[in-house]
Amino acid sequence: MNNDFYLMVKSTLDNLGYAMASALSAQAVDLDDRETADTKLTNTEPSVLWQLLGVSPAPLDPMYEVTFLIGAKTTRDPGSYKLVEFNSALNQTVHKGSGINIHDYSGASAGPQEGVLYVTDVDLAPQQDGDPTSGIRFMMVSCKGLRFP
Repeated sequence: MNNDFYLMVKSTLDNLGYAMASALSAQAVDLDDRETADTKLTNTEPSVLWQLLGVSPAPLDPMYEVTFLIGAKTTRDPGSYKLVEFNSALNQTVHKGSGINIHDYSGASAGPQEGVLYVTDVDLAPQQDGDPTSGIRFMMVSCKGLRFP
């Protein structure tokens, strides 16, 4: 696997998560950031959550399979209507057939486009309980990726 491509996918997912959180006036929670994720999950702010699950050559570089979670957490949300609203907004951006351009966002500014992810499947997982007053719901997103040579 091209390790630079893994970094680019991760930084693109982080950029997407922070942008969605900003658009929804929510807290951004990168679940791969173990240093801050636990603290953020215990407060009562509504949140957009994401986690990169895998980047694998399919079958060989420059073609890849990418899987990630993206979802939301709400607190004191009777009927989970705010949670549904957040997940609907996320699904408008990340849905089957959508494309995600890959850039390296790990530096001070975005690098040139280095590839593309094509979303092949989005599955809405059952709601998870955070604590007695909050709920979390993720979408499992599967993509086919192409790293530009």
